[in-house]
Amino acid sequence: MDIAHIVEAIGARRVRITDHEDEEAAADRLTLDEIYFAALSGEIIEDYPTDKPYPSCLIYGRTSIGEPVHSVWAYNADTRWAVLVTVYRPDPNLWINRERKEKVAMRPFQKCPVCGGELVEKDVEKLLRGGVHTGVLVVRAEACLHCGERLYSEETARRFEQIRTKLERQDTSEFRPIGRSFQVV
Repeated sequence: MDIAHIVEAIGARRVRITDHEDEEAAADRLTLDEIYFAALSGEIIEDYPTDKPYPSCLIYGRTSIGEPVHSVWAYNADTRWAVLVTVYRPDPNLWINRERKEKVAMRPFQKCPVCGGELVEKDVEKLLRGGVHTGVLVVRAEACLHCGERLYSEETARRFEQIRTKLERQDTSEFRPIGRSFQVV
């Protein structure tokens, strides 16, 4: 795969973000801006041309403050859309001090980039955690009928980041309480 395709898709805002990626980014405290910066300035370190239904690649890059990031991207050459499949901070024991390892009207993806199943656009419920709080919202997503993976627009993923930040700061004044949660021990 040519990284220029991923870079061009990011620049043109032709990107979808999987639910899995959203959860992994939140767990590793990575923002979309950091992930994009790392991908835009990064390099492909592993190529997966036979991945189905779309070829994918592993990109190694660094955030604007120099922290290493690995991101997996799939690319649909027919529509020129990219999907951010997953992201993580690489294991420092394996990667520190190494720069590398030895059409708009149509839906950007017709098949799930994870399993190849059929995608349908629908409203889905998303749970977001921030600190001790959990938020529930309904958003539009492309959902796989086979594996259940969800693809979100960049705008939706950025909204997730904003809501998580508000939950962490306990800035919940604009949210409507719907009950109480309890940890079962």
